[in-house]
Amino acid sequence: MSSNKTKTNRPVPVNPATSPTATDVTQRASQANLQQLGLFAPKPPPEDLPTDRLVAPPLPTDIHLGTSSWNFEGWKGLVYPAGHRSKKDFMKTSLGAYARHPLFTTVGIDASYYNPLTRSQLAHYGEQLPESFRALEKVWDAITTSHWPHHPRYGARGGKPNPHYLDAGLFQEAVLQPNLEVFAEHLGPLLFEFPPLPPQHLPTSRAFCQDLDRFFSQLPRGPLYAVELRNRSLFTPRYLRTLRDHNVCHCVNLWTHMPTVKAQQAAGDIFTGPALVMRLMLAPGHRYSERVQAWSPFRRLHTVEAEHRKAAVDLVWEAHARAVNSYLIVNNKFEGCSPLSVHALAEAISRRITESS
Repeated sequence: MSSNKTKTNRPVPVNPATSPTATDVTQRASQANLQQLGLFAPKPPPEDLPTDRLVAPPLPTDIHLGTSSWNFEGWKGLVYPAGHRSKKDFMKTSLGAYARHPLFTTVGIDASYYNPLTRSQLAHYGEQLPESFRALEKVWDAITTSHWPHHPRYGARGGKPNPHYLDAGLFQEAVLQPNLEVFAEHLGPLLFEFPPLPPQHLPTSRAFCQDLDRFFSQLPRGPLYAVELRNRSLFTPRYLRTLRDHNVCHCVNLWTHMPTVKAQQAAGDIFTGPALVMRLMLAPGHRYSERVQAWSPFRRLHTVEAEHRKAAVDLVWEAHARAVNSYLIVNNKFEGCSPLSVHALAEAISRRITESS
């Protein structure tokens, strides 16, 4: 990677006093997490990739399509070479193979939501990615969680306020700086996913937007920021105006308790930042756990969400017409096999562009 590139994008200095736990935090990623992320991976030879199974239709370079994470052994013979491999070997080679498949030009990095990625982890990611490949990376949940959920992962913190909620200093030191130093060539949207809140912890739209305004006012301009909501009451005109004031993208998300993609589009001009960021995860009224149990190992489509596909294609087309980059991420729980969903969406987008030219 070019050192000159990363130097010109360094963030404003951070006061360590504002984030006393930041240094400790970046040292907590375990070796098990490294294996989960598929790091330290040799690049498999291109001839091993079964690219004939999912032929990539021609798309403009401003349209980036990909899946939410990549470590799914059920995709062998579809995205990855068929045949037996140990779990460990698969985890080492899957990211590089995924990134060189011609259908995918982005990917969602989900593990960064649970722990910030270290410089070493980010560097090893970059070594596996083609030059033009950019990833959507979730921001650490310690930045976006106002009250810790009652969940075994949070232990005794469950139900308590998070003292680092929207802590700009901690975000810059633990998340932004490592990315700009070693991963700038491959960094697409940094996604602030705000988890669903119960009524007793749910702020008013005014209070939430004031928090967003304060937070983004402290961040350097330049990186591509996006916000994803999980409470529909926070999706308001005030929220869209606040993001627009800071040139931050609203992430158009299909998720069980949010308005549909079409409904979000109808709410106003949702192009609040310099790119379209969209994630198709779960149709309204469904649960992740149910679809994981019913659809694993995600080898085929179990349903076709025609209405939601069309809404996504319409938005990507609008972004292309505006000369705006788009990042469209698809989850296995959307239709059963996200590579097949991405392929169908790519074909539909290609047809739309051809018919309109």
